[in-house]
Amino acid sequence: MTTYPAKEIESVRERKIHLKVAIFIHASLETREGQARVYNALHAVKEFMDAGDHVDVIFDGAGTRTAVEIGQPQHPLYPLFKEVEESITGICRFCAHQFGGIDAKSAGSFALIDDYHQHPSIRNFMVNGYQVLNF
Repeated sequence: MTTYPAKEIESVRERKIHLKVAIFIHASLETREGQARVYNALHAVKEFMDAGDHVDVIFDGAGTRTAVEIGQPQHPLYPLFKEVEESITGICRFCAHQFGGIDAKSAGSFALIDDYHQHPSIRNFMVNGYQVLNF
């Protein structure tokens, strides 16, 4: 396991580097492992936002159902969801239909993204200088 000296990490935090990050959330909330991945994704979004980075969050695959679920005020992840909500770009149109029966009406405030064969284009993010993370 690689460890990083605290002094080196602190110097990186002091630099005014702004990143462009696309975070894809594929996980469902059906298992503890999936719940942990969703929490870790939202926590990473918050960290990037707090640092002043540009973050786009896309819910894809089974994660399209997750977006709708955590957007409900009674959900335990709702407070964290609300903190990062401004970074949510949308959900995959194809996957919303396939995995969750979500259409434009039930998607609510989420944009349905379909730039590449009814899916979000990962390549578009990469071409525009984003680092892509998958959860």
